[in-house]
Amino acid sequence: MPFLKLVTFSWKSQWERKESLLGREGRPTMEEPGQDPMDDVQEVMEIPKLEVTKQNLDSLNSDLEKDLQRRDEANQVLLKKIQEKEETIRSLERDIMLSVRQAREREELNHLISEREEALRDLELETAKLEKNKEILSRSVVEVQKEISKKSKNVGLDKEALKQMLAELKVKLQESTESCASQEEELVKIESDYQSVYQLCEDQAHYIKKYQQILRQMEKEKEMLLLEKEVCKAQNNSAQVVKRGSTLVETIQSNMAAGLCAFLPAVHKPRPPCGCPARGHEQRHLEEAEGCLTSLPHSRGGRSSTTLVWTDLGASHCTQVKRRAWLWTPSGEWARKEVGALTQSFCFDI
Repeated sequence: MPFLKLVTFSWKSQWERKESLLGREGRPTMEEPGQDPMDDVQEVMEIPKLEVTKQNLDSLNSDLEKDLQRRDEANQVLLKKIQEKEETIRSLERDIMLSVRQAREREELNHLISEREEALRDLELETAKLEKNKEILSRSVVEVQKEISKKSKNVGLDKEALKQMLAELKVKLQESTESCASQEEELVKIESDYQSVYQLCEDQAHYIKKYQQILRQMEKEKEMLLLEKEVCKAQNNSAQVVKRGSTLVETIQSNMAAGLCAFLPAVHKPRPPCGCPARGHEQRHLEEAEGCLTSLPHSRGGRSSTTLVWTDLGASHCTQVKRRAWLWTPSGEWARKEVGALTQSFCFDI
């Protein structure tokens, strides 16, 4: 340290001046004219005091050097810890962004599920109506057959007229059965789509659990940051202790200067010890980590499942169904196209 070297050099120069004033036998010389012997005696008496103060200063300087060295090592360790915490904060920010995206997609999926459920209820109502119509038709056919049998017995109708009526009734019955079969197929397709949506809901529940785990980890990281702040406060207190030691050195030097007057040169004052480094960079990272709460956790297979489906169901006489869906094209854009079946989930690598 430059301050310690300066103090040691000043005391060495004073000691050499004192030895030059003494003779070879440790006595003051009377060769110089105009020199007072009493002054030399006082200087010789002050030499032990100066030696004691020199030893005290050397011990203080060594203690200060050791203390500063320990502080430097502790600062290096803290800097490494701060860098590690910054890396963890960046990873947490990325996870939070992904979790918020997943939450938005979960809301869209819930809206889609509600729409599918409404469509399923409408289709169930239509199938119930068709079943009632089928029962009514079957009853009417039975009644017509009974009437025909009665009329054939009572009135002599032609066989050709009876055959024609039976053929028309068979055609109507076949059309009703075909319409019922088509409606049953559509019901099976919608049930399969409902099963796929239910599976997606289970995946969303898994993602929610991941998001809760990330939140708990963030709370632990905040507790670690609070502990680091307490360590910084302790470092500030230790810096104040070092400052008190420097003020003690200043007082000793001022007393010595007052006692020796012209024989002692001016002693430079030490620089006050520096405190802990500013923590503005770390505080800025903390504010960014608290402001960015969005993310999407990975799925079980290492891929994030994203489903965006929009369907328009329109039926004409309950036989034809049109479907439109938002499809992810190879060029990297969304396009709404007609498809033959409901759009399934698309997986994107994150």
